[in-house]
Amino acid sequence: MNINHVIIHSLDEVDFDGIYDGSLDSIEKNWPTNNSLQGTEIKNRVRDIIQSALDNEWPGLNPRTPHDAHILFKHVDLDTGIDMGLVSAYITSDGTLDGRHSFSRATPDGSRNYLYLAETVENRNQFYRDIGITKIKYNLPKDSHLYKFLKYKAGSGNYEILEDFENPEMAGFRIVITAPAL
Repeated sequence: MNINHVIIHSLDEVDFDGIYDGSLDSIEKNWPTNNSLQGTEIKNRVRDIIQSALDNEWPGLNPRTPHDAHILFKHVDLDTGIDMGLVSAYITSDGTLDGRHSFSRATPDGSRNYLYLAETVENRNQFYRDIGITKIKYNLPKDSHLYKFLKYKAGSGNYEILEDFENPEMAGFRIVITAPAL
């Protein structure tokens, strides 16, 4: 796979349904267990939240400053033209990518290993450099697959964990701040 990262300005510019549906196994592993939404309710809510950010009406948990900028970007397999991932986040004034929603579609064999290929990591890190990202902030359920993965892979050459602490505003969540290998 040849993954490239492309900034987009509308959900019409991405195969949201394909990415979401192709990410469902990961979403289920990482979605808060105390959430009452089910199935398409979750999908519709996520789409609405991302659209509200695009409309500058972000219902996020943290206050935004005038210097924070919303960003929406997709991961595209240049070999097939298939949209493989989507990230909706804010870039804060200190260069932190404050990620809110991130989905990565599995390949037909159920793998997401392409995310960790050296070429993909270098393309992603170059993209981050190009848009001024120096850190990435995650807000994750403490028992989620992604939280465990971040802890396991820290120091592997892709990123370092700078901070890892309990979210004081959301019980059962951890805030993890990483620095990509730049």
